[in-house]
Amino acid sequence: MSQMITVLLASGAAFFYMSASWIMKTWGGSTYLVLIPAVILTLSAAAWFEIEVLRTTRLGHVIILILAIEFLMTFVVAIWFLGEKYTLREAAGAAIVLVGIAMLCMTPSHAE
Repeated sequence: MSQMITVLLASGAAFFYMSASWIMKTWGGSTYLVLIPAVILTLSAAAWFEIEVLRTTRLGHVIILILAIEFLMTFVVAIWFLGEKYTLREAAGAAIVLVGIAMLCMTPSHAE
């Protein structure tokens, strides 16, 4: 699997994991009849993306990549959509995560 496909599938998983967290945060006061199906749907989509990428890629590589991308997506959503504020130190930490993602993308990701 190419590195671009690996990153895209990992990003899909990260997006749906982050979406489940966003749903729980913003819809937390909703009835469970709405909340639980929405969370199950997003987590199922995330699992599908993760399974697809794990078929041909190393486990450790994929998990770290998904977590790093999910962290960055969550950071952006928290700022833009939820109005959360972060310090320069926290922003620097996010930049370090971004460098880590770039480093992971430059290494071979195929299963051996």
